[in-house]
Amino acid sequence: MQTRILTFLKKHCDNFYLYLITFILIISCGSVYDGLRTPNLFISEIFLLIMFLHFVWKIKNKQLVLFKKIIFILSSIVIIVTIYTIFHLLLKNISITNGLTFFLKFAVMLPLIIINFYDFINEKNIKKFFDIFSKITIVISIISLFFYVFGSVFHWLLPTNYVYIKHTNFKISSYFNLYFESQWSPIFGKYRIRNCGIFAEASMFSFPLLISFAYEFLLKDKINYKNIIILVLTIISTFSTIGIVLMSFIIIFYCMKKYITKNRLFLKEKKKFIYVIIFAALLLMIVAIYDKIKVPSFSLRVDDMAATLKAFATNPIFGVGYQNKNIVKNFMAPGRISYGQSMGLFNLIAEGGILITFIYLFPVFSLIRKLIFYKKYDKLMFLTILLIEFTIVIVNYSIMIIFFVAIAWIIYLKDKLKMKKGLQR
Repeated sequence: MQTRILTFLKKHCDNFYLYLITFILIISCGSVYDGLRTPNLFISEIFLLIMFLHFVWKIKNKQLVLFKKIIFILSSIVIIVTIYTIFHLLLKNISITNGLTFFLKFAVMLPLIIINFYDFINEKNIKKFFDIFSKITIVISIISLFFYVFGSVFHWLLPTNYVYIKHTNFKISSYFNLYFESQWSPIFGKYRIRNCGIFAEASMFSFPLLISFAYEFLLKDKINYKNIIILVLTIISTFSTIGIVLMSFIIIFYCMKKYITKNRLFLKEKKKFIYVIIFAALLLMIVAIYDKIKVPSFSLRVDDMAATLKAFATNPIFGVGYQNKNIVKNFMAPGRISYGQSMGLFNLIAEGGILITFIYLFPVFSLIRKLIFYKKYDKLMFLTILLIEFTIVIVNYSIMIIFFVAIAWIIYLKDKLKMKKGLQR
């Protein structure tokens, strides 16, 4: 009886821990809660504390897994990050505060995540994690749709308060601090409010939405159409071009793979219906792209790409320094309506150089190679969606991305360990 109770408590504690971690990851990705203070600092402190306590618990319970390859990879990451930080501090490219923040994230937090989740990461648990991720995102979506329709669109509900966020430097309307009217944009020739949910920008909201949508379509064993409908409506209401385009692309990929190429005996009537879905997805994609080309944000993204690459060229190895926006700004076109950066991967390349970009992308490319070799095209598509979003949206230093990088390193390490055991046999 006592054993059953302990097992029950352990299972529910583990689930609570996963829900807590996942929720923190989501709100770290440009949410309004994260922008109420210095961006990415307060939530990072909480997450770092949790990781440290998890690490202490693993030591106490003798569950710490360390072997030569892990020690080598973790030591290499710490050394690279330390050299990078000292280099930019000496050149005064970054402030002491930014240097410390960067060091804690990549020399402390990233290794702790790898150590803490090494045992946890396998195919079953990765699906469990993204299932929790999707559930939390869907709850946020339902709340956001309710307030967006009845508050922002029809004005049947009024804002309950106003909050100031540093991301946009002005006050925004809030509905019980569960939904925020944080962004207006020109859409089809008129300025309209976008469903940003709890996020500072619609593009940031589209990031967890697309991860959840891709999971529901590509990784989940059985599609839940209620979840799909909620996510589709939410993505459309964000008016995020990249969100709508990638959502349409996922639908087309899924339909082509499952109903057209594989099932040759598929009924003609249903096949026609699938073609209609594909056509609608293509039309939605074209309309979104066409409307995007006409607005200033499109030209800003193009200019951002050029500016970040020019900044990268000034110091390819070390980059210009963490959060060193001034150097990148010098390469931007004069007269821009905004000097904020909008391209996550290019921002990383400019600020981090080859050294930090290597930490991010090496295990990811290794994973892509593995998925191609084993013909895991659904998983490859899921990873591609993540990479495209990471390229387009400024989330490169968020805890969520650091967590995903850690997962990629864990998969790489486990593959190397399997290879070593195979050679020994």
